[in-house]
Amino acid sequence: MRFFRAATAEAYEAVRADLDSVWGYPNPGTKTATAITPVGEAPTDASGRVYIIASEDECNYPAISERLPTLLASGMVAEVTAAEFAEQFPPPF
Repeated sequence: MRFFRAATAEAYEAVRADLDSVWGYPNPGTKTATAITPVGEAPTDASGRVYIIASEDECNYPAISERLPTLLASGMVAEVTAAEFAEQFPPPF
């Protein structure tokens, strides 16, 4: 598992909207609105930064693996340790 934190709620929503666009969401056929939890439902810390857990397989999806280096380099997203994640959201997660 890999753990990430978006710099801001806006950054999280921008990434989420981009991935939804790539993956064809919203999907009227399945009535699925999004592939990723919206910011209002995602876990956030006291500063409003959104946290996300992703499996190694998810991180290897082309849309994610192509964008992740740029997102990390830009500071929009930071990779955090499991311990840092657990400080905000105690296990089980």
